[in-house]
Amino acid sequence: LVGGFGKKSGTREGSMPRSGRLPFTLFSELPVGKGMASSTADMTAALALYQWAAGYSFEREKWVKLFLSVEPTDGIMFEGITLFDHYQGSLRRSFGSPPPMEIVALEFEEKIDTISFNQKDQKKVARAQARTVLKSFQLIEEGVKEGSTRKIGEGATLSALSHQNILRKPDLERI
Repeated sequence: LVGGFGKKSGTREGSMPRSGRLPFTLFSELPVGKGMASSTADMTAALALYQWAAGYSFEREKWVKLFLSVEPTDGIMFEGITLFDHYQGSLRRSFGSPPPMEIVALEFEEKIDTISFNQKDQKKVARAQARTVLKSFQLIEEGVKEGSTRKIGEGATLSALSHQNILRKPDLERI
């Protein structure tokens, strides 16, 4: 049982080895070191597999606590689009699920040393862009409520551009 979290929710007979260790192979197409939540995705997949195999159920808040003991984490373990404090682990607001849409994801050549990046104090920089970031959240929330992919896209683009002073993506403005 990971970190003492969880409660028995029914076993899957024969699915857990007697040792309590569950061997698994991790396969992911998410690029590592790109700031695309690959660490959180890996931890989420591993814990979901453990829950399924062991028959234990964890509250999402326990997942967050466990993940934050490793590093700052993203809110991808929650349903839909969420406003999530990746340092404190508090779910600020759930916007719900977006309408079906196609997106363009840009992958830049640079790699991010997430350990070094997460050690930097970004609070002053974050406060300076707070108004723009709040506007991006408002657009995304409205877009989800209205089913407007245009507003969701505008909010996501505004958010990406406003974070250029925290993690620069070359030529993003031009694109």
